[in-house]
Amino acid sequence: MILDDRISDIYRALPAQDKNYHLNDTLEMIDNLMVLDIKCNNLDDAKDYIKTLAPWIKDEQIEYDSDIHPVGVFGAHTPFPPFHWKCRTTTHIWTA
Repeated sequence: MILDDRISDIYRALPAQDKNYHLNDTLEMIDNLMVLDIKCNNLDDAKDYIKTLAPWIKDEQIEYDSDIHPVGVFGAHTPFPPFHWKCRTTTHIWTA
């Protein structure tokens, strides 16, 4: 992970809690997203469905230590890293 002045508190918080994303959870999410056109009647319904399945981390979900350093994230969020445009996040596959 690149820890420079461009990284957000969300990206500092996730590795601080040593967050692992399990492939089975991600695959289930993808399966649920694949039926999007069947479940939704319009674009607003589709957006709500996606937000329910894979909510992005909000600033108020970030936990901070006494020195105001991000140390974790609480509450529901995506079962995969929150990639975004020009994201520098990478993934590593670990086998048990």
